[in-house]
Amino acid sequence: MWLDFIWTFEDCQKTGFYDIIQIQKLEQLAGNLTRDYYQTANSKTKSSWNSLNDKEKSKLIKYWGQEKARKEQELADNLTAQEKQGETLEKELERSLWAFNKDQELAKFHEERGKIKCPCYDCENKREIQGEIKEKMVNDDEKEKEQCSECKQWFKELDEENGVCRKCVKKFE
Repeated sequence: MWLDFIWTFEDCQKTGFYDIIQIQKLEQLAGNLTRDYYQTANSKTKSSWNSLNDKEKSKLIKYWGQEKARKEQELADNLTAQEKQGETLEKELERSLWAFNKDQELAKFHEERGKIKCPCYDCENKREIQGEIKEKMVNDDEKEKEQCSECKQWFKELDEENGVCRKCVKKFE
């Protein structure tokens, strides 16, 4: 607040005291400063401002200045902490995007070139899944086939009445 007052006063000096807006802003800043100063003085001292001697007034003014500086420093520290947190979050986001892009590139590479015996996790899982699917298909094929009791060969269809294959049925006829 004090710096705003000084800067506004300097602007008024440069342009001359003809700009009513600058003068009103200066008046508002001065009112804010004095109001804040008196609030601090009333909270720290039990007596009124006029009853204080010069030493007590200067001590109170010094305390008020230190308190303002402490509050501004606290705000600055909070701002720098938020900036650091933002930077770390940006870096983390960049890393995750980079990893995502790398995974996409790897997947595209595997799709385009059909890389064989790749040691990556994704390819290993795909091979396991494909192996399980092939095993199920083979097991399903074996379940559908039946063994002929005469010639011991596997056939998809046996004669339902006799339980033998067509060749064996022809032999018996």
